[in-house]
Amino acid sequence: ASDEIELAEAEEESALLDVGSLTLYNFVLLVRDDDTRIIPQAAQLLSQRLAKVLNSLAWQLHTLQVEEDFIYLTAGVPDDVLPPDVVRELMTQTATLLAQAQPINNLDEFWADT
Repeated sequence: ASDEIELAEAEEESALLDVGSLTLYNFVLLVRDDDTRIIPQAAQLLSQRLAKVLNSLAWQLHTLQVEEDFIYLTAGVPDDVLPPDVVRELMTQTATLLAQAQPINNLDEFWADT
């Protein structure tokens, strides 16, 4: 419940930014290795910090669901960001946050290829 409150607060904060026109994207990022799981501490950290990280990029996080082998999220991204750059940036930012709470050998290979 506290994660939902923090996400709501982050959404309110990000809604204050005037970034122009945004394109809404839905993402499912799958963990590449079948033996790797997103541990609860990493899931909590991602839930707490991702909105702020994306807000710093002028993105707006709308929904976030973190499971042990995937994440689902919806985000508004400025229209001038190309779709391949959106995917690459999201994969990098989420893996970087997760690595703060669990060991990840190679950030570039944490998520399955899109």
